[in-house]
Amino acid sequence: MSLMKNKIRNLAGSPECLELTAFLMQRGELVNISSKFFKSMPKLQVLDLSFNEHLTKVPDGVSDLVSLKYLNLSDTGIRHLPKGLQELKKLIHLNLEHTLQLSSIAGISNLHNLMILKLAGSGFSWDRGIVEELETLEHLEILTLEIHCPPHLELFFSSLRLTSCTRFLEILKLESTGIAIPVTMNKLRYFIITNCTIPEIKMGSICNKSNMVSPIHNPSEPCFLSLSKVYINKCRGLRELTLLMFASNLKELEVRYSDQLEDIINKEKACEVEESGIVPFAKLVSLYLRSLPKLKNIYWNPLRFPCLKIFNVIECPNLKKLPLDSQSGIHGENRLVLGYREESWIEGVEWEDEATKTRFLSS
Repeated sequence: MSLMKNKIRNLAGSPECLELTAFLMQRGELVNISSKFFKSMPKLQVLDLSFNEHLTKVPDGVSDLVSLKYLNLSDTGIRHLPKGLQELKKLIHLNLEHTLQLSSIAGISNLHNLMILKLAGSGFSWDRGIVEELETLEHLEILTLEIHCPPHLELFFSSLRLTSCTRFLEILKLESTGIAIPVTMNKLRYFIITNCTIPEIKMGSICNKSNMVSPIHNPSEPCFLSLSKVYINKCRGLRELTLLMFASNLKELEVRYSDQLEDIINKEKACEVEESGIVPFAKLVSLYLRSLPKLKNIYWNPLRFPCLKIFNVIECPNLKKLPLDSQSGIHGENRLVLGYREESWIEGVEWEDEATKTRFLSS
């Protein structure tokens, strides 16, 4: 049954829906659900109440949904998890993303079969108790989350169990001397860091004894093999992003409004890596650079960029040399297009040779 995108405000009574397996009620104006509404839905497996921003409470009677496997409460106004949630022993997918009013997820460890847990943009505070609860979810395979302050980030990074199943990580409003992302995050697909003050982002390893993350200074192998999207915005103090050299499957890179950034890949820091045969950005499809006043270098030699279709440069006045030659990027019908806004910038680009200049000015 689908009742999405409607103006129903109250779900009252106790309808007898003995064969119902899916109930979709997202993107509406729902405010209240009666305590016995789910009493006669023993086969319900999918319940989607997402994008009902005025829904502040889910009744404890949700415990009657003994067959429920998928529950989506994202983008709702819920303030607490219903007590009955702990009785949903078959639940494997729980989405709590963008529940800004949610104060706690205590008790979530009772959902023993949970495989997918989405927490990005949720309002609860991290503490050691929450980390320990999440670590007991032995079937957990996919985790998404957002972290705001150094102690919370250290708590999260020190957990091998949680870092190894994280697919989406957003770091916000962080002030730190630098962060070291554990190389155990081999399932991480989407990484966002925005409105932070940090001088560098490194790769790190988790020490088994102290559970602390220490930087790896001379890595030699690709890691973050699942990482496909990186978005960096308003990062003060950040000077380079050399760790991206190791994300060999990166498809989208967007860097904006970071006023100290000088290099995407720093030659000095990457020289030892180059000897290991790692070639950066081999899978990159889209590169977007905006408002980076000190950026001078993406990479010091031309790269093949065999998958690159979109390369946009806006308000990067000191970026004179591009890592392109006449063979770079996709050719033919869907060829690489170089996008820019300032005529003065394109006129000042120092091209590899005339063939490169001719090819890209014509695109």
